[in-house]
Amino acid sequence: MLRYGLQIGVAGAGAAAIGLASGFDHPGWACTAALLVSRPDEGALHARSVGRAASVLLGALVACGLGALDPPSGVVAGLAAAALAGVCATVGSRWYVMPFFSTTIVLSMLVARGDEGTGHWFAERVGETLVGIVLALAAAWVASRLAPRRHAAPSS
Repeated sequence: MLRYGLQIGVAGAGAAAIGLASGFDHPGWACTAALLVSRPDEGALHARSVGRAASVLLGALVACGLGALDPPSGVVAGLAAAALAGVCATVGSRWYVMPFFSTTIVLSMLVARGDEGTGHWFAERVGETLVGIVLALAAAWVASRLAPRRHAAPSS
């Protein structure tokens, strides 16, 4: 657990520092990604990293693609409602699809607000997610070098 504590602490702190220092509109997105993909098991870490990256990318494509068409508010609300239904329907899934739905909801609302262009929100959400994932992977690598796993002594 010491190794995992070191791993998740470095990933979360590094992502928070980058998010805050860079001036992102939503500096917590990188930190959230780093903390949600971090796992003590290397296989689970890699699977969640790929799953989160793909899910966020696809959700951002859907929300920003629709937003680029400048649809009426009812269409945006319908997309958000469908994504919310998707979250509810897949909550017990072993596939890591919830980030697709949450990204679709969040970005569809941000794009509809019209403060920034779709490209801005796409780049920020996907970019920060990738920063968080890279930091989680790097922190796991560092933690494995600083605090190697101890194997139980064979019993006689």
